[in-house]
Amino acid sequence: MNTILRYEINQAINDLELPVGYEVLHAGTSFDSLGHEKICIWCKVDVDSKYCSTMNEHVRFLVYGTGADMDELCTFPHRYIDTVQLSNKYAFHIFEVLKK
Repeated sequence: MNTILRYEINQAINDLELPVGYEVLHAGTSFDSLGHEKICIWCKVDVDSKYCSTMNEHVRFLVYGTGADMDELCTFPHRYIDTVQLSNKYAFHIFEVLKK
């Protein structure tokens, strides 16, 4: 079944196991059960009725704050996903590391 799932990416480097064939739809913020704001991505994925996939792939997302040194990003293939602004007005820029 195709559905949309949310994944938190609150670190500078985020390694996720996503179902093969995933499609990143959006990056934004969401609040956890304690009311803490989290940076997230929403992906269209193909999973079974228990939200499990038979085949996953390793995917890395990088989160850079405005003004951060991004020189290392130029050393490997990547694509820009989105920019997210938190309620405290700080902005973060999301990139996916592409496989060579």
